Amino acid sequence: MVIPCIYDDAAPFQEGLAYFVKDGRYGFMRKDESVAFYLGCDSISSFQEERAYFCMDGKYGYYDRKGNIAIEPVYSDAGYFRDGVAFVALDGVKGAIDVNGNVIIPIMYDYLERDLSRDSIIATMDEKEVHYSLSGEELTKEEILDAIKKAGIVGMGGAGFPTHVKLSPKEPDKIDTIIVNASECEPYLTSDYRRLMDEADKVIEGLRLVISMFEGAKGIIAVEDNKPKAIKLLKDKLAGDKDIVVNSLKTKYPEGAERQLIYANTGRYINSKMLPADVGCIVDNVETITAIYNAVKL
Repeated sequence: MVIPCIYDDAAPFQEGLAYFVKDGRYGFMRKDESVAFYLGCDSISSFQEERAYFCMDGKYGYYDRKGNIAIEPVYSDAGYFRDGVAFVALDGVKGAIDVNGNVIIPIMYDYLERDLSRDSIIATMDEKEVHYSLSGEELTKEEILDAIKKAGIVGMGGAGFPTHVKLSPKEPDKIDTIIVNASECEPYLTSDYRRLMDEADKVIEGLRLVISMFEGAKGIIAVEDNKPKAIKLLKDKLAGDKDIVVNSLKTKYPEGAERQLIYANTGRYINSKMLPADVGCIVDNVETITAIYNAVKL
């Protein structure tokens, strides 16, 4: 079949569609030459695994085969999907997403490459390598707890309580909310803020590890509203995430105290004889969550 040369640019057919450019507009055609849809973007790739990456105003996202935006244009670079995984970049660092836009490798690494012999992706940061399995096998709760225990992680908000004990409540089935306490309510304290600004992905992925230990649990990152840059950064990274939300709290003392924090985020009241687990919550400090990520992943 020969298609008349009436386009400014075009690409070979992939998955039954081929993109074209005509009069400055991008679109996709079917093999019968009919137009499947036009797109409002600056550039486009061919389809692979039912996704085509595009650029709009310098940001990359993905279209589905119906011409709908499947993944919003938020990345500074993007690539083709392969085995359900695509490499993306944001502000000079790299990570990976699945076809629904969920981040499966934190966007924090200098370099990513596939290791076909091990069915994994090698992520490199500061000359250290981390292997992410593509086999679908996830760490068990016991393996995560063991890594935390061996690393000697304790609560870094001041209490020093062993974290592996906190993450082993008597009734784990009742835990439905994991809260990251990023509510620095004491004057002049900014260590949590700095961690969120510099290593937000570690905090997010550390929280995901804890969430994975409790079936059906969701996560909250609680930040006081005097840190708008950190709140925006987290919300941008977690846009569309189904498991983690960012809550902006009033700047007041003692908002960061555990009982007050739980009430502000969930409306659940804890008296002096109760523990957070009694109302289905676990609360960890920003530094503790970061330490969990480092212990398990690095």
